[in-house]
Amino acid sequence: TADSSPVRLVLAGRTPLPEREAWDAYTAGHDSEDPLARRIAGVRRLEATGAEVWPAVVDVTNAAQMQTLFDQIAKRYGRLDGVIHAAGQLADRLLVNRSLDDVEALVRPKIHGAWLLERQLKRFPGAWLALCSSTASLEGLVGQASYAAGNAFLDALAHRRTAAAR
Repeated sequence: TADSSPVRLVLAGRTPLPEREAWDAYTAGHDSEDPLARRIAGVRRLEATGAEVWPAVVDVTNAAQMQTLFDQIAKRYGRLDGVIHAAGQLADRLLVNRSLDDVEALVRPKIHGAWLLERQLKRFPGAWLALCSSTASLEGLVGQASYAAGNAFLDALAHRRTAAAR
């Protein structure tokens, strides 16, 4: 927990949170299942442990935004210990019923996002990268070829990083 040592977290996502001053009003007007209300509650729980939390707005698939975010992290904190890459989305539909654009949109956060993180982490020697994959990359799921492919890429990247570290 943050009470035993200082923890600084950058929670990066595409959807901005309301301004902090508006959090109480927002959560009062939305039930606990509302996605933004859940994110606000999550940030508050982290901060209650003593963590410093910076909710950054960035699209993990946008190289320029990622460059800017990592520049800001370097300037603000001077270092980075690690990254948890948990981007992705699940959308049930058979591959034959998808367009190429649809498939690319589904795999882009996992594949392109992980690749951009990999590039940015070179600036922070010793920083770790945790990739949130799924057993779908091994088992496959009906209607989830894109999801399985994105996770298979994460598995391959993790293996490559492990081999390079030896």
